[in-house]
Amino acid sequence: MNRCKQAAEPKKRGRPRKNPLSESSSTRQTDNVNINEFISKHLDRVAKNGLPLATANNGFERGLKPDSVLAAFDDEGQRYFAVKFKNRKSLEIIENAEMKRHARALLIEYYFSNVKVENDTTFFDLYF
Repeated sequence: MNRCKQAAEPKKRGRPRKNPLSESSSTRQTDNVNINEFISKHLDRVAKNGLPLATANNGFERGLKPDSVLAAFDDEGQRYFAVKFKNRKSLEIIENAEMKRHARALLIEYYFSNVKVENDTTFFDLYF
């Protein structure tokens, strides 16, 4: 009798993930957040109440780590980003200068995955 043992598949360790990891964390979309709706509501609230557009006490000042950049938009010549921080449900609006200072790698990853450049304009001429 010839008994061939097949190699057993290694045992999976740890608790299985509820949600599998996405390809890129900087472009991860959350199921419960409609980004365009969030941005339009935020802009309406800012215009109605005269508040500053960017979140005043943002996650960077509270020592949180950014999880992903979900959207970018321009308002009055200034670029803003909708950023989700780790272990937080709500998005925060962050200015371009803050993003460059605290999360440059995440910002570059967002641009490379979402921005399409036409003609001969280089990427760095547009955003840096």
